[in-house]
Amino acid sequence: MTKKLFVVIGCDTDPLIEINEPNAFIKENVWDETIQSIVRLKEKIGIFEDKQGLSPKITWFLRSDQQINIQWNDWCYPVREYISLWNEQIKSGDEIGWHPHLWRYDELKNIWYQEINDNDWISSCLENGYHEISKLFRINSVKMGWCFHKNYTMNLVDSFGIKYDLSAIPGLMNSGNTCNIYDWKNTSADPYFPSKKDYRIRDDNPSNNHNIMEIPITNYTVPFFWRIFISKRNMAANIAKHPIFFRNIFNNIIWNQESLLNTYFHPCDIGEKDRLFSLNNFERNLNNIIEIARKKKLEVVFITPQEFGEKYCVVGNRKIIMV
Repeated sequence: MTKKLFVVIGCDTDPLIEINEPNAFIKENVWDETIQSIVRLKEKIGIFEDKQGLSPKITWFLRSDQQINIQWNDWCYPVREYISLWNEQIKSGDEIGWHPHLWRYDELKNIWYQEINDNDWISSCLENGYHEISKLFRINSVKMGWCFHKNYTMNLVDSFGIKYDLSAIPGLMNSGNTCNIYDWKNTSADPYFPSKKDYRIRDDNPSNNHNIMEIPITNYTVPFFWRIFISKRNMAANIAKHPIFFRNIFNNIIWNQESLLNTYFHPCDIGEKDRLFSLNNFERNLNNIIEIARKKKLEVVFITPQEFGEKYCVVGNRKIIMV
């Protein structure tokens, strides 16, 4: 029987802004530019499908949180405003997920920062954000902004009935200052049900685990030369990044069994002006995935988190086996 390489592609659908500029959100063009980049990507995927005979599926993780509400007086403005576009993506086989950011505004300092301590505020942000987006779509998947979780937030999203979380970056952590704070240093690469005591791991006692399935992002080792410029040894796999980086992802795939490649990108990553990130890089990496998998005699299956969990996972005693 042919082994499979499952490929999940998620898009953290954030607006094209510099977050350190408090007035950077401009309703007239911020989301329009973001949406235009998505439309260009879908056109490119259509051409790719004709050439390869395979159709990549995207999980669109959409913003619905307090920052969006403050800026547009609507918790899920980009979801409602472009609802027809998202419905088109569902018809093409894509999935709609949720991408809440814990951005909180400090009026005294006139800055946005990542709130990770005030659980009452976090509850309000996540509960309202989920409530509003779930009016428009059934949300089965979530990817937290900046990949942040702690036991409290994992418990909260699990209580919403969301089935899949894609926030984990195995083995990585970042202390940050005002943003980009996360801790997955004890997490392995395999999907698991998070422990109620430590969201980063699975508990050997199934009764101590959450019902939500964690599907970690795949990591790659930064090429040795580039470590002169990049402090991290390992990074999460961004499919729009230059192939000189992304090709290292194939070193972390176990080719003699069912394997999972969980990658991501942002709308700002698929422009044409940046040599490091681009729409062309996205397509080149897609081609490399298929070419290398075929050489290894693996069948490539582009899939959404919901399809992965429902069709290709067997759960026994809370242990996940890919089939």
